[in-house]
Amino acid sequence: MEDILQNHKMELRQVILGFILTYRGIGEDAAELTLNGANAETPKINGRYISYDCPTFESPWLQGAFGSGIVTLTGPVSGSRLVLDFNAISQDEQFAP
Repeated sequence: MEDILQNHKMELRQVILGFILTYRGIGEDAAELTLNGANAETPKINGRYISYDCPTFESPWLQGAFGSGIVTLTGPVSGSRLVLDFNAISQDEQFAP
């Protein structure tokens, strides 16, 4: 944390309706992070947009891809698997008390 606070390679530029923050780490090969506070632009690392494509759940016990509606639970002791398909639930089942 102290390295971040002592970093002298931080730039804050004011743009219309907000700010753009550029941060570069201390090391020689440190990456540069750019955050645009003026709009909802995706942050960049070294000038390339960050990709948010990743599994929603990826662990030894829970797996599921973003937007798929399907998750798989695996028992840590038994190894048994349970697949839940939330796409197969009817409208009435979704709102039942």
